[in-house]
Amino acid sequence: MKESTTIIDQLLQQRILRHLAFWVMVTLAYPLLSLAINQPVLPALVSKLFYLPPQIIAAYLLVYYQLPQLLYRKKYLRFVGSVLLSTYILAALSHVLEDHALIPLFAPTEEQCSLYEIFSLYEPNAIYVIWLCLIPITMASMKLIKERFERKQAFAILQQEKAQAELNLLKAQVHPRFLSNTLKTLYNLSLQQSDEAPEVIEKLSEILDYMLYQSQADRVALSKEIELVQTFLELETLKHGERMQLSFHPPTSTHRMKVAPLLLLSMIEDAFVYEQEREQGPFYIQIDLQATDKQLKLAISSTQSRGQSKRDTNEVDIQRQLHLLYPQKHQLKRTESAEHYQAQLTLDL
Repeated sequence: MKESTTIIDQLLQQRILRHLAFWVMVTLAYPLLSLAINQPVLPALVSKLFYLPPQIIAAYLLVYYQLPQLLYRKKYLRFVGSVLLSTYILAALSHVLEDHALIPLFAPTEEQCSLYEIFSLYEPNAIYVIWLCLIPITMASMKLIKERFERKQAFAILQQEKAQAELNLLKAQVHPRFLSNTLKTLYNLSLQQSDEAPEVIEKLSEILDYMLYQSQADRVALSKEIELVQTFLELETLKHGERMQLSFHPPTSTHRMKVAPLLLLSMIEDAFVYEQEREQGPFYIQIDLQATDKQLKLAISSTQSRGQSKRDTNEVDIQRQLHLLYPQKHQLKRTESAEHYQAQLTLDL
């Protein structure tokens, strides 16, 4: 199945092959119809070959000149005049081929029209007009459908690239924010000559290695994201010390689940955006992560009072990430007061 699909794709990419395939189908359509109604196939095939040259001329004239050069450029009078003139000439040519080539070959006793009668419209050419215009209209319709499909495909690719660029920017914003907060912690520990400074450097190195080199895929193992969150929480514990009471409950089994990278970290880091004037007060944070085969639930509860400006920016970034990564497959609820913050995120995987 995959091999046949590849052959079809290659055929669609080769312009000459596409046109040849179209005209082969046009040529065989009439004989196959004759076969279906128990009529001789060979006369039908020969007849179709006689009518084919005017149809080819009419089709390429319409598709590559009359439509793009006249109609699309709003030269309506010239378009109408060109269509009427080409239809008259080519329909008459079809009549000439039938009366002076086809009939002598298969029915020499049949009466034939003179060239004067054909081109002076003394003999009606309505059936030849219909027979002539059927194929060009079909070809033009197929080309319009193809162009519309290509435009939609190009637009979809453009939107996807735009969304990916925006998502990369949002992910990149996690790095400097996290790095700035951690370096401040490391600076304070260095001033205090704390023995915890080397441990902070080690954990910071682990997190940055993951952010820069292991989180580039669209989806990563949930177990890796949980390890990242645990390392981040260990850093926050070193930073806040006894002021922070932390309760983290990860799932016992991840079922080989995969999630978008850094999304959980963004949600959890958002709970640590606090008011600077309350930085010295004690607080409590509880984080519960539940995983099933098709859903991931994250619940965060904190007694910190968070900073308004940082909070608004972070919330917009997280909402945008969810919209790009899990469209119509996420639910995010937040409740907040002066002394309490709660967030619940549900992802359909």
